[in-house]
Amino acid sequence: MPRSSYIIKREKKLVEKSSIADRPEYTGLVAVLNKYDIVNDKVLENDDTIDEQTRFTIKNTWDALVVNAVGEWQFYNHAEKKSKCMLDNADIHTEYYIKNQINGNQLVVGSECIKHFGFENGFIDGVSSKSFVAQQQREQRKIKRREDMMKLYGNIERQIGNYFSQIADYPVALNSQMLQTANIKINALKTYYDNYINGKENDAALYPGLKQDIDQYLNGAVSPWVKRQESELFACTLEDIRHLEAGGHADIIKQIRDNNGLIDEDTVKYIYHAAFIKKHLQTFKDKLSAYFRVINQVPSGLSVGFECDAIVGIDYIISPHNFLEMFGGILFGKPVTMKFKEYYPKCSFVDSNSNIWELIESLHSFFKKSGYEFLYDEEKYQYWLVGQGKYNDRITRNMLVDHLIPRIAQNQSVESIESLFFNKLTNWTMMDGMSSANAKMIRDELKSLRELRNEAIGI
Repeated sequence: MPRSSYIIKREKKLVEKSSIADRPEYTGLVAVLNKYDIVNDKVLENDDTIDEQTRFTIKNTWDALVVNAVGEWQFYNHAEKKSKCMLDNADIHTEYYIKNQINGNQLVVGSECIKHFGFENGFIDGVSSKSFVAQQQREQRKIKRREDMMKLYGNIERQIGNYFSQIADYPVALNSQMLQTANIKINALKTYYDNYINGKENDAALYPGLKQDIDQYLNGAVSPWVKRQESELFACTLEDIRHLEAGGHADIIKQIRDNNGLIDEDTVKYIYHAAFIKKHLQTFKDKLSAYFRVINQVPSGLSVGFECDAIVGIDYIISPHNFLEMFGGILFGKPVTMKFKEYYPKCSFVDSNSNIWELIESLHSFFKKSGYEFLYDEEKYQYWLVGQGKYNDRITRNMLVDHLIPRIAQNQSVESIESLFFNKLTNWTMMDGMSSANAKMIRDELKSLRELRNEAIGI
């Protein structure tokens, strides 16, 4: 049912005693509250002393002011005592004491008013006034115990949080035993503190001994171990741990911790971030020299060139994840067992203009003693494969780098390549039988492309 008044008595008193009444912008409102217990349309119509701003506040923002005022008060005690409620002047049998946390004002209210203005931890349906009081008293005891501990030992909650952060932020991953022991000791301190705050433990003097036990373990056992571990080449670093966490590899982190905090051939393939690759790049270069002419780290992964004279200058990109999956084991003395055809599909050609003439040069070099020529049309972005008395203008980049280049890299003969690649091409156009005009046009175009090719590759 809608209220007939903008302001009622219990709300008036609550706002009057709140810090809102001390603000200069509400001077007019305070004057109205001092004058009336109830404010409705009749009051606003008949009282010419009420200014327009105050009228607007009463009609439009009063409810919000009440909510703000309520938030300033905190219940702190009660007493079985008959008196009058200071909010609505009703007779009460139990006094509930509330205090304004901003200006220190205090009010005595009854069981009804404390329900209506139940505050942050107020009544809810089905909760008796006695239950509410008991709950509030428990909260007050907790606050008091927390304050007592803080006076004795500082901010213990922050200290416990710092301990957990410390064991999570060591530069290398703790092994399972150390991590478990550290967690047990810190949790013992946390449990003791929680029990003390909740009244289940009364001896505050136990805290220093529990804290000292943690400090001695972290400083005397963990820190020296961490320093030694940092010198280990395959110690799992904090950066490695965060990379694994980001990838959702909690099982791999546990496996590493169980391995005394060291990465091995089973876990290395999961740690494919840039810092790890950079740390071990020279080892990869040394141990994979038989496979790769060059291995360089680039923003998109690793740029590799296969150790094959026929394709020198053609580089490929391989992702760090695929690279470590295939070759990570060599860091731990494991032989490379994969063959070229198995790891070649993991690479992608560096598709940029800077590679086009390197590709043409490599193809020209490999096929120069055969009857085939490779040309490139810069205007049409097409590769031409030219043979005796025939030509083909539908050689794509993918056909070259996915099918032809791998065969060259595997040192297959021209005859083998012709059988496996050239003979499968379906768009050969024979020069024989063409009109002399068409044949001349094609020959002129091929001549122009040869000149362009020769100029680009320095022939």
